[in-house]
Amino acid sequence: SSDTPTIVNDFLVSSRDGHCIAFGCNDIGYSTVNNLLVRWATQDNPFYWTPEVGNTSGGQLLREGSEIVGVVETRQEILIFTDSSIYSMRFVGPPDTFSFNLMSSNVKLLSGRSAISVSGTVFYMGSDGFYSYAGNVAPLNCTVEKYVFDDINLEVNKKVFAGSNSLFNEIYWFYPSSGSTEPDRYVLFNYVENSWAVGSFDMGVFDDSTPSTTVYNRMCWDDASVF
Repeated sequence: SSDTPTIVNDFLVSSRDGHCIAFGCNDIGYSTVNNLLVRWATQDNPFYWTPEVGNTSGGQLLREGSEIVGVVETRQEILIFTDSSIYSMRFVGPPDTFSFNLMSSNVKLLSGRSAISVSGTVFYMGSDGFYSYAGNVAPLNCTVEKYVFDDINLEVNKKVFAGSNSLFNEIYWFYPSSGSTEPDRYVLFNYVENSWAVGSFDMGVFDDSTPSTTVYNRMCWDDASVF
């Protein structure tokens, strides 16, 4: 491999153009992480990260914020959340490969997994409420917002994650209540009916020796799909 980053905070493969992209990584010739640096390998080749004439490898240093906290791929772009802003990353082809545009400031994503793209819109849970992004940031009118934020353990906010149930037009955010260190509650948003609901999980200790009483707790989510 050529100049492959060895420290990476986040990573994805762009399904639209076939680039492997590292977010928050070390630069070429350095062994320390730059939390605002974005680098990508040449198109359709995950092993070659050296920018040269004739390939599409490259990098970009973001200017607003102190670290990249999350990334979400949509149909047309990749949204990059720093700890204070949203950047749009779009494939434009050679010679620049990608364009980067600051879309919004004063954005506080609650965790790297609290944003999700559904039907062309990105929904995310911030540090003070729920929001949507479809070209610009708009707050969601959440009827259970006080219930959620009055009883959430923000000391383990990085464990908050989102999931979609496309069959029923629903988005879930799983979060730890104030008395838990693991996600034991969820808040549900139906983006077609514009309605909200809340619920909880039994966070009993996992014990595979007694299958009849085993409790399976959610730590991740993948929507149903057809292959």
